[in-house]
Amino acid sequence: MVIYTNKSTRVFVSWLSGPLFSISVLIAFCWAMWVFSHPSHQWNESNRITAAAYSRCEPNYELYPDCRMEEGSEETCFYVETIDDREQIIFPQGCDESSSFVHSSVKPIRREEGRVDVYTSRTRTQINVIKTWDRARVYTYVYLTIGIVLPAQGHEVLGWVGSIAYSIVIGLLLKLFACAIQQKIIGEQLSHFVKVRQAVGINSTIIRAMRLVVGSDGISWSKVSILIGGPDWPTSVLCGIMRLPLLQILVGTIPVVFLIIPTSLTGTFLYMASIEVEGNAVYPLAKTMATISASFTALVQFGAMIVAAYYLERAADSREEEIENIPIDEDVEEADEKIEIIRICYREVTQWSELSWWDKLYLRVALVSIVTCSYMVNLFPEHCFETHALTDSIEHNLNGNAANLFLPLGWVVVSMFMLSCLLLAIFQRKCNVSSKLTLR
Repeated sequence: MVIYTNKSTRVFVSWLSGPLFSISVLIAFCWAMWVFSHPSHQWNESNRITAAAYSRCEPNYELYPDCRMEEGSEETCFYVETIDDREQIIFPQGCDESSSFVHSSVKPIRREEGRVDVYTSRTRTQINVIKTWDRARVYTYVYLTIGIVLPAQGHEVLGWVGSIAYSIVIGLLLKLFACAIQQKIIGEQLSHFVKVRQAVGINSTIIRAMRLVVGSDGISWSKVSILIGGPDWPTSVLCGIMRLPLLQILVGTIPVVFLIIPTSLTGTFLYMASIEVEGNAVYPLAKTMATISASFTALVQFGAMIVAAYYLERAADSREEEIENIPIDEDVEEADEKIEIIRICYREVTQWSELSWWDKLYLRVALVSIVTCSYMVNLFPEHCFETHALTDSIEHNLNGNAANLFLPLGWVVVSMFMLSCLLLAIFQRKCNVSSKLTLR
């Protein structure tokens, strides 16, 4: 759009398929050249074995009993050696060449409770830990909302550029303020509570590796990447538990502005796209720019998480002995064991065959209620709620009463939603009590 400013959007978009296809072909060609440029870039036998050893994929000696180096050993009889800048598999005398497939068996595929898992135990543990890193989404929504509300109210005074810059600064200040509260108040002042240390996951390998990285002196790439891309709440609270200097942590958190900028821009562009005069969009490109900035936001957030996971994984591998030397919090370990036992009891008492008639009724009514209200909201939104945007005024659009947002059918939908939540809460409460009684 910058180069072809004299072309209409429709014409410009129609030309995109050609350049995009050409770029795709060029990328594929470059990738193929890179793969065939050196054997280390290819997925061959030696690289497969090296990768299996790095990921700690357990050899399946049940299928290949002759692949052990010696009786009782967990080492394979073969090894990979670099000869003339090429990695080769060395099979000593008495080691069958079929032993190279010892890592290719179904051993890494774990079966737990009838479920097939294609990941190794270590990989599954890391994935489960990374899945818990969703607390930062709350802040993403805050940045998005700030990007909508503040420019909508301030662009007439500050201009679009000034109001966007103002929203970015406010978003950064909110992030730093939240980190300070979590570190100084929760982490430092409440660290004597087992529940707080347990919520952080103080005994997990990932958090123990994080202690080594964030506890290092100064500011490094690895430390900043974890402060930005790591789990938000556990990271800040962990810094408080470790009594780290607040100023240093806040300075290391400032690069989060690179996430705040595209998120705030997304909100602003969404608002600009909604501005119309006589049915015509005042900023016709705003919707496209909102999509682009939202994609960039997702890329930055996902990239930050991947970089943080990389540095944590590297620390877990290279500093394994230091991690093992970090003492285990025995109080937290005891609490974790109790919770795990309660979880097992909870799974037992919530088996469908073990539920009472009333429990099944709770679940059925809750399911029907939540499904019905979901379909009603999606199929008949105009019959459930008044039209009201985030930037609209309650005083003028809803006559000063927020309850006017709900039409009669909307109150039915909300009632069904609340009923579903209430029944589910009752069911969970009963099952929690039953699991604890079973434990006793």
